[in-house]
Amino acid sequence: MTRSFHGLPCWFELGTSDLDAASTFYGRVLGWDVGDSGMPGFDYRLAKARGAMVAGMMPMRMVDRPSDHLGPLGLPTTADVGL
Repeated sequence: MTRSFHGLPCWFELGTSDLDAASTFYGRVLGWDVGDSGMPGFDYRLAKARGAMVAGMMPMRMVDRPSDHLGPLGLPTTADVGL
């Protein structure tokens, strides 16, 4: 298991009207490696940072909302709550 550290999102979901552009953008800006998830019949892509999966990307097909961002979402670790 890859250890989490401050500044690395635990998971990020992106719905976008242009998956190729988003994959290129996040690859260049955050250094993510983005690849196909292998889900049949659905273009869902997974992104990795330093070998750890950190994000999913999918097409967002809404007429009035060309792109949506959900995240990053943070979850506490046992160290965060004193366990």
